[in-house]
Amino acid sequence: MSRSRIASVEHAEWRQEHERAAAEARRAERASRKARLERATQQYLAERAAEAERRTRRVDAQVTELRTVLEHGLRHNPRIDLAALREQFAQPAPDLSSVGWRPFPPDWSRYEPSTPSVLGRVVSGARHQQQLAAARTRYEKALVDYERAEHDRQRRFADARARYAAQVAEERLRVDEHNRSVDAFASALRRREPDAVDRHLAMVLDAVPLPEDFPHRVEVGGSVARFELPDPSVVPSVRGFRYDQATDELVEIWRPAEEVAELYRLVLAQVALLCLRDVFAADPGLESVTFHGAVRGERLVAVRTRREPLERALARDLRPVEALSTLDSEAELRWAS
Repeated sequence: MSRSRIASVEHAEWRQEHERAAAEARRAERASRKARLERATQQYLAERAAEAERRTRRVDAQVTELRTVLEHGLRHNPRIDLAALREQFAQPAPDLSSVGWRPFPPDWSRYEPSTPSVLGRVVSGARHQQQLAAARTRYEKALVDYERAEHDRQRRFADARARYAAQVAEERLRVDEHNRSVDAFASALRRREPDAVDRHLAMVLDAVPLPEDFPHRVEVGGSVARFELPDPSVVPSVRGFRYDQATDELVEIWRPAEEVAELYRLVLAQVALLCLRDVFAADPGLESVTFHGAVRGERLVAVRTRREPLERALARDLRPVEALSTLDSEAELRWAS
């Protein structure tokens, strides 16, 4: 076989091998792209499912908080430490920013002209005397400016000192008046004066530990506590979430209306029981109290009870709705939703 024929065959074989390698590389790249796409798809699906799970857990945590309002609240010490309401006088820091920095007196050496040499005194003695006189004039003017600035600073310092003395006296007076008010309140409470009792109950109810999104508005008069209850929106209408691959959406799983109503009744009963427990626990001298719970002005709960029935109901570990209904035969429990 001729050399040219051999070269042609070798070239054809090389080309076929090159094409096979290129085809194999293309197949490998397609397989790699497919694998990457499958991994990315699986990761995306897992992330969407995880997001649905996270949202569901948040709803579960919210419901758990609603179901344990009373349980967590009973761990709270509702007593108001009246002595802790007193304040200690603290000397305020003086503010001397208006006084300014102390000026420095002028230095004659910065104004005095240089002393001429012996020959210079002979040649230009008169000129040196003129320079000396002009320097002294500038120095004396600077001295007058310094004395005026120092006088003004001393005046500002005296004004600042007077203001500070007035500030200290005012703060001391405020603290003394505050402490006298606290002492008078404590004395009136010991005497069971109605206004003091009502004010104390309002303080206790203001401190009832409730979830952050619950209202904390209270009004007390004549041992009747009017408390703002949360509206039905505190109960999540969604029970959870699931991811639907077909629509690529997070689908809400709705909570049945009966379950929403049951959970809302539970919340209201817990808030009422916790408020009643706190006012009795905080005030040993309180014999009875009336609790009115309302939502946007509509009264849903009205209970008048004494200490003993409440303590018995809590000790029996009844369900909150049942425990509340045992406190008052004439209790109004509307549970509107």
